[in-house]
Amino acid sequence: MQDDEKIDEIDVKILDYLKKHYLKPNYTMIAREVGLTSPSIKARISKLKREGYIKGYTTILDYEKLGKRILAIIGISTLPEKLKKVIGELKKIEDIYEIYNVTGAYDLILKVRVKDVISLNDLIVNKFIKIEGISKTYTMLVLSIHKEES
Repeated sequence: MQDDEKIDEIDVKILDYLKKHYLKPNYTMIAREVGLTSPSIKARISKLKREGYIKGYTTILDYEKLGKRILAIIGISTLPEKLKKVIGELKKIEDIYEIYNVTGAYDLILKVRVKDVISLNDLIVNKFIKIEGISKTYTMLVLSIHKEES
């Protein structure tokens, strides 16, 4: 696919699936790297998953190509008795990629990706306002990323 080609609805569905499901690791390649057999590697990975060392796998997407050019970090203060309900409502919003319950000035920190500042404004002004229990928000636009794991 050329950089200037647009992806279609099926491509988006494939990417969505890959975000939610992992690809199988290449046991042969890992075996060569560490000096064991493929079956040994498979057994070890199964054990690491079972014991909770491996929570899952991820597909790293290029959000710029997907039209999600704006990355924002949003701090949210909630009414203490509404925190759980607020988190439940926020989980339903597609543009919110990560939600952290934190200590400090805010109760929650969100990682949000949107198309443009108009979409960000819509998220904050129109969607957050409908969530009972949000008392304050603070938005920071990310100017550049120097390290990102996933």
